[in-house]
Amino acid sequence: MKARIKFMMDDLGPVEFRKRIEERLGYKLDDFKEYPELKAENDHLGINEQKQDGLVYIGFPVASGRLTGQQMIKLADLAENENGDIRLTRQQNMILANIKKERVDAVLESAETIGIKLERILAGKAIACTGEPFCNFAVAETKGRLLDIIEHLENKFENQADELRINLDGCPHACGHHWIGDIGLMGTTARTEDGEKIPAYDIILRGGRHELAAIGKPVGRRIPADDVKFALERLIRAYQKEKLTEDSSFSFQKFCIKNDDLNLQKIMDGTLIEIL
Repeated sequence: MKARIKFMMDDLGPVEFRKRIEERLGYKLDDFKEYPELKAENDHLGINEQKQDGLVYIGFPVASGRLTGQQMIKLADLAENENGDIRLTRQQNMILANIKKERVDAVLESAETIGIKLERILAGKAIACTGEPFCNFAVAETKGRLLDIIEHLENKFENQADELRINLDGCPHACGHHWIGDIGLMGTTARTEDGEKIPAYDIILRGGRHELAAIGKPVGRRIPADDVKFALERLIRAYQKEKLTEDSSFSFQKFCIKNDDLNLQKIMDGTLIEIL
């Protein structure tokens, strides 16, 4: 965990990090002519125009990155019947490419019968690592737990929380990038009043990329697994309420930066009643 380069960058900052790289290399690195910025975040979800006339690609959210074998067979049949092809994304979603525009509605209908719905944007943006039971490092469930959290938030907020990216990991190794999600979850353990060990998660906030690139910090510690979705629900409600008094650029990350740890902890455990 401590050997990861992200921690070194976070401790030193980019200027000192570059200085040490240049000392090792023995020469100065060239500067960019201008600061490189990502023009837009692209998760490939939804219906998108291709370069080829008359064709589109459709980015389908795959909740928790998990499909059954039967779903995979049916999706392969669907792609073949449409003379399209299947591609996978780093967000654990799926693209059906080379679809004729006039066939989009039929493809969407077929995909829904397979169990894949285009409107599940929150699920499409969320990522979980492999975790239990397939990873020896994981101390908490990942795929199933993320599904439970997403379904709870979808029921509570419908599509009103679709801007958020939830990254869940079963251990500190961060294969699911919990340090830079809007909400990061890292598997750990807690103990009941009787001393029984139970699965739990740390809630990591203030992480992000692009303009406010930063490694998130653990704010909620050892939240019992069954309580996590309720803590996140309270946090999102507080953000949405505060957003009403801010401008359109007020993001969830900015909300977490604006509020100190104690405030955020009180929101998550339900003791800061007035903000909800």
